[in-house]
Amino acid sequence: MKKHLLLLLALALASMSGYSQVQITELGQDAVIDFTGFAATGYSATPTAGQLNSNNWAMSGLTEAPLEFGQESSTEEMTRGLTDGSGVNAGGLYAFDDGSNQMLWIQPTAAVFTPGELILKVCNNSGEDATSFDISYDITVLNDGERGNNFNFSHSLDNENFIIQPVLDFVSEELPDSAITTTEKVLGSIAADIADGDCLYLKWSGGDLNGSGTRDEFGLDNILVRMMNQGAEDPSAGFPPVPLSTPEGTLSQIFIHISEPADCDYEVIILEEESTATELEDFELLTPIISFTADNGTTETLKIQTVDDLIVEEDETIAMEFHSLTPGCAVTNASTTFTIENNDFEGSSLADVIQEDADGIGLALGEELAVQGVVHGINLNAFGVQFTIMNEEGGIRVINNTSTFGYVVEEGDDVIVSGVVGQDKGLTILQAVSIVKSSSGAALSTVTTVTEMSEETESQMIKMENLTIVNPEVWNSPMEASGFEVIVNDGTNNHTMFISSQSDIFGTAPPASSFKVTGIGGQVDPTAPFLSGYRIEPRYLSDFEFSAPQPVSIGFALSNLEVNEDAGTLPLTVNLSPNNTGSDIQVDATVSALSSATEGSDFTLENTSFTVSPGNSDSAEILLNIIDDLDNEATETVIIELSLSSGGANAVLTNELLEINISDNDPVSVEDAKLFSLQTYPNPVSDRLFVSSEADLDLLELVNLSGQVLISTTNLQDQAELDVSHLPAGIYLLNAFINGQIVTEKIVKQ
Repeated sequence: MKKHLLLLLALALASMSGYSQVQITELGQDAVIDFTGFAATGYSATPTAGQLNSNNWAMSGLTEAPLEFGQESSTEEMTRGLTDGSGVNAGGLYAFDDGSNQMLWIQPTAAVFTPGELILKVCNNSGEDATSFDISYDITVLNDGERGNNFNFSHSLDNENFIIQPVLDFVSEELPDSAITTTEKVLGSIAADIADGDCLYLKWSGGDLNGSGTRDEFGLDNILVRMMNQGAEDPSAGFPPVPLSTPEGTLSQIFIHISEPADCDYEVIILEEESTATELEDFELLTPIISFTADNGTTETLKIQTVDDLIVEEDETIAMEFHSLTPGCAVTNASTTFTIENNDFEGSSLADVIQEDADGIGLALGEELAVQGVVHGINLNAFGVQFTIMNEEGGIRVINNTSTFGYVVEEGDDVIVSGVVGQDKGLTILQAVSIVKSSSGAALSTVTTVTEMSEETESQMIKMENLTIVNPEVWNSPMEASGFEVIVNDGTNNHTMFISSQSDIFGTAPPASSFKVTGIGGQVDPTAPFLSGYRIEPRYLSDFEFSAPQPVSIGFALSNLEVNEDAGTLPLTVNLSPNNTGSDIQVDATVSALSSATEGSDFTLENTSFTVSPGNSDSAEILLNIIDDLDNEATETVIIELSLSSGGANAVLTNELLEINISDNDPVSVEDAKLFSLQTYPNPVSDRLFVSSEADLDLLELVNLSGQVLISTTNLQDQAELDVSHLPAGIYLLNAFINGQIVTEKIVKQ
């Protein structure tokens, strides 16, 4: 059974997989595509499990020809298979599956989906004509690329003339941070005459928008389509005509729709005798009154907060009725039953959970259970949770890459974790589905001093002594986003030590003398038998005991920064650690001769000299004032370099250079624009527009007269071809970015 948090749409709607027939059989009823079971194994008009149904979906932007409705494809780009959101490189169509949710997933590249289109066909088979429709969906982005990409929505009644909905436009962040974020897009009461038997075409268009280099990954999920006929005499509202459910401990937001904008109040009443759940004990109805106004759309939200009670029990139900409080406001679907799904598992002994066979393979893999233990260490995951719990029976790593369940990791917390037992590169883990804190300030496990690591040291507090760094050159050079490994030697043998990018150790200088270190035992062994790859993972800088005082590590918090010319004053942080135990250290910041920007006319610096006194282990700030000079110019670079003018014996520079790229924000003058010519033909154009220049085209943008970017493409040579066949007839502006200049041409679309 698929266990996940049903948020917003999925709570109120009928489930429909991404490869089943998509049709509306009753106006006002929802068609929902949540991609349950989708595995990106192909594209077919007669799909097997995991494939996309080509009767419902069309796609363009692949290296092969556009895939029309009813066609077949089993190319690599259409059969990329599963990804858990940890990052992929090859362009194409994937199925996201993190163990709790599935969605359609796209990795754009220079050759794939830049630009590209996904088209979903939804047919009206209700026996009635529809006059409008509602659309909502979730966009999930893994921001691991160096570009900003768009993912915009439009719709059509003939699959040729598409109407753009700017309110649903979406652009990913240009600067990568490897964060996974989900944005809900909703638009209701879109006018469209969809006759019975006709189809509605929904299109998501993607392409490059800004930046250069790699591209973000996009997910599409929880697509809701509702067709309506607004001809009813009285406005009416009611519960969604589908089963409603959610796991314990979640805020459920259920969309309530009224047939037309009107001033109507409704009341939701709990039927206690028919409910097995108890109000306030199992749930709380947060919005018992649902109010619509004539000037505020046709959708309101019913909110129910369920309680995670930690009791292993049967699913519980809430029986509800919907009553009108306003004369002339009708009720449809007046009653419903809301199910609270139990998410608590039977408690298990940690000793049983972590048992392994002779090859290091867990014996409880796949079991759903709950364990209790004390949190050790920090949260190693910036976007979910990854920490270790221990008790007198042993320890286990707790992981969820997409949710924290509202829990903030704190060492010493006593927690109860429910989840599924798994194995990650040899390390036994618990894939969490809920985390509940029962108390704080619990005692930590005893630290054991070891000279070798093994299965017995996994997820245990251990200590190693008389260590030196074998390869200090890799210190602070992450081999993966989560941190880096270094080799340490105890005078006899080499061992592996892992430094998390989330710890206060990351960014400091490598130990300059021998040391003792305390940490949690880990393992990274990609193949069975899982009997190697053991490592020690210190939690904090305080886990190190040095045989001699350590120098203060001084360096910029960032290596690169991209800003616009109108950014104003920017604080540039310099990190300092550990405590200065020697004399004063004088730090100076100077502008490198390699900078292309000019100090005084393009920027100024403040606080360029500061002192690190004994006991100081915080940070300092240098102020960069960017001057908006109104001159049209190419991107300019400021390189700031740190140096030590005194006290250098007590310090080491770890990240002494900071490069700031300043993008110009000034328009190109007519005189400047004449430096490059731009040819466009045919103009007027009906389908394909050809563009050429005497110099390479850095970026082409086609915008409407409202300034909305409709087409964007980059990494061009001196010629380009744009498909404008889907755009409505009218006047557009083509902006060509050439060598730091912008040349604009008027384009007439027939």
